[in-house]
Amino acid sequence: MMRGFIYGPLLLVLFLFSNSAFAKPKPEAFGVLPAVHDAAISPDAKRLAVIINFDDQYGVNVLSIAKSGQKPRLILLGKTAKPKWVKWVNNDRVLVAVWRSEKILGVPLASSYIVTIDAKTMKSKFLIVPRDMVRQFNDQVIDFLDDDPKHILMSFSNTVQTSPDIQRVDVKSGKTRRIKRGRSYIQNWYTDRRGEPRIGQGRNDKLDVNIT
Repeated sequence: MMRGFIYGPLLLVLFLFSNSAFAKPKPEAFGVLPAVHDAAISPDAKRLAVIINFDDQYGVNVLSIAKSGQKPRLILLGKTAKPKWVKWVNNDRVLVAVWRSEKILGVPLASSYIVTIDAKTMKSKFLIVPRDMVRQFNDQVIDFLDDDPKHILMSFSNTVQTSPDIQRVDVKSGKTRRIKRGRSYIQNWYTDRRGEPRIGQGRNDKLDVNIT
């Protein structure tokens, strides 16, 4: 009797799933952005940041999960922005990495940025913006520094795009301080568990090399 009781609902679920899985989607469904892209919980577990599709553009929705009745707050990322990830760096600050379509010197391309958001006021801005140079990638995080929630380590140069430095970046203001100069043969930097830069990875004579 128990076995029949289990098989009955199971067959019903499989039947419904098979019908929905093979249902022909409408043509307009292929042009719709995903409803939810990514989500992250604040360190104190009181708030949730969710990247959602709102009127065919992406935005960040901040919701309270500790108190009921509080209205969610939304900030849009821009019509051409395509999100990569969202992360709380402390209980008041959310970072969102995005691809953004733009033209640089008349050439259309996708550039990456980090948007820093105040979770209380929902004010936002680009964390790092190139100064007096063309730089396509502006979201390369090396370490989120769990023991220093006001800063992150990023990889970029303000002078030579192909030789990224290690920069300590204030997650609120975007102010930077270079802590290690880049080298032409290094593309990526890695840190140890304490957030100390230890390894640079790049190419030399067409071979992968590690420089400690």
